[in-house]
Parts: sequence; structure tokens; C-alpha cells
Amino acid sequence: MPGMYVRQIENEFTNGADTIVITVHDHSGGVYLVQNMTGYQQRLDGKVFPPEYKVKKWTAVYDEKTHQLIIQQKQDIITFSPQENKLLRGRTEFFKVKKD
Repeated sequence: MPGMYVRQIENEFTNGADTIVITVHDHSGGVYLVQNMTGYQQRLDGKVFPPEYKVKKWTAVYDEKTHQLIIQQKQDIITFSPQENKLLRGRTEFFKVKKD
């Protein structure tokens, strides 16, 4: 489960990537650190805007029954699909590119 997961952002207005890095904080307590880094560049009416970067950090608790990380600060859930090497944050898919 720990590692780096990425999704590409490509549409008519925006290009970029959204990355989630998960690391173990306290293995015995099932606590993980989740870092979400987003970089993108927007376009509108032929104008290209400067790139923007955002970093968010949270702690999460792993639920072994559901195979989910619960991010309590955001009331958000990350669901893992290890057989497919991906995770879901809501309905958004991220694919694993690097093991921790």
C-alpha cells in the first residue's frame, strides 16, 4: 500500500498531474501519512497561464476490514485495489508508479 500513485490531468483547459504519496507513520497503530501534490497549467481562449502547484498533507488510519485509509481531517476515504496496482480517492483513479 505505501508508495507513489499518480493520475494525469488532461482536458481542453488543463494539463498536469495529481500525485499521492503514502508512507507509514506508525505501523502498529495503522497510521499513515498522505501527501497530495498537484501541478497543472491552464489554458483559456488561446492564453496559457503560469503553472500552479499545491501540496496538502494529512494523516490517515487504515481500516483492515475495508482496505481503506480514512483521512479524518477531510472526512475522505482512499480505497486500495492492490491486484490492479491502483487506489481510488472518491471515484478518481490513481495508479501506483513507485513502491515506498
